[in-house]
Amino acid sequence: MLSKKEMEQCALDAARKAGAPIPTGELEGEEPDFRFQTPPLGIDVSELVRPACTNYGILPLEQERFRQKILDSVRQECVKRGISSIYARVYFTDPRGKKQYKQELIGSLTEVVTANYEKAAPCWSLEEPSLLPEGFDQIQIFSGDGEWWSATLGRLSASQIPLHLASCIAAKELKLPAYRKNLPSGAQVWILLYSGVTIPRSVNIPGGIREWKFPFDFDRVFWFSFLENEVVELQRGPQMPDYPDQWIQMEFVCECGTTCRIDVELLDGPFVGHAYQHCGTTTGRYVPGRVIKMWEGLEATNVS
Repeated sequence: MLSKKEMEQCALDAARKAGAPIPTGELEGEEPDFRFQTPPLGIDVSELVRPACTNYGILPLEQERFRQKILDSVRQECVKRGISSIYARVYFTDPRGKKQYKQELIGSLTEVVTANYEKAAPCWSLEEPSLLPEGFDQIQIFSGDGEWWSATLGRLSASQIPLHLASCIAAKELKLPAYRKNLPSGAQVWILLYSGVTIPRSVNIPGGIREWKFPFDFDRVFWFSFLENEVVELQRGPQMPDYPDQWIQMEFVCECGTTCRIDVELLDGPFVGHAYQHCGTTTGRYVPGRVIKMWEGLEATNVS
């Protein structure tokens, strides 16, 4: 698996090859991720993953990691018990935002696998609802060497994509003053968003995106999709001058311990979806609407 910095370099190279006007001769750094001497330029590279609003408030990437930890634990327990040359494909029940308990799922899956692995010749499947333990829709066991795998969902509608892009850009703009401070005077600052190929990491580039406009202060904003091997430049639009009549301010404490706020428009429009915004971590609040203003953290707060 590539490190974060290796993945950023890979995205930069792929976007350049796909047609983004990114010069060569970059120097690795932080805030921003890459710097160029000629012309003076800084580029921040950030991954665009499917938001929590596509999966009942649970970030699909976090759900994928949660389920992989369960599979890894069961696989390790099988090895301890001398059960080898098997693997499983598991379809978990969609929790629809409800909390699940890892140890309970590990125990249930371990019990099913250890009790039935000898029936895998070459495959054994359990899919009868009345026989399945809670939290599972189907459990398949295979003989031989293979990858322990589970399906991950993340329903993403076209109407959610512009809001998601606007939210991610707004979050990165909080660091824009630091980027400019770390670059020579007059240097441009670009942002390169990229999306991957797996379900939790993939966001398809929708048709008509070249006509959309987003409020941002970066000099240029690009989005590269590994799934489609395509890069687009996002267009800058005017900042919203005044709040609409229907808006709500959400305040919450992020995983990082910072109290944050967003202002969300509740009117219908091209950005209808779920606003899920925070200061760059994986948790926060989401509400129906469109982000119209992102505030910096108010104060540090301890989170248990």
